[in-house]
Amino acid sequence: MDYEDSLVATGEVLKNGAGRFLSALLRPNITFVAGTDIDAAMAIHHEIHKVCFTARSVNFPVSYDPEFIISGEAHSATV
Repeated sequence: MDYEDSLVATGEVLKNGAGRFLSALLRPNITFVAGTDIDAAMAIHHEIHKVCFTARSVNFPVSYDPEFIISGEAHSATV
């Protein structure tokens, strides 16, 4: 198994110069060995926000757009 993640975030800067993030999108690429149950992997990832370190550590929404890669095939599932 291999895991890489890229993050896309949206933020704002107020007139007084203060800034903050408004939302984030995690875009992990998760590679599994052949024979992995892709449906089970997608089902688990749909529940990942409940235990996600990033999502539980910030005060703005975090969404997920994973790509599952098995034996050269890519499968996407937005969470």
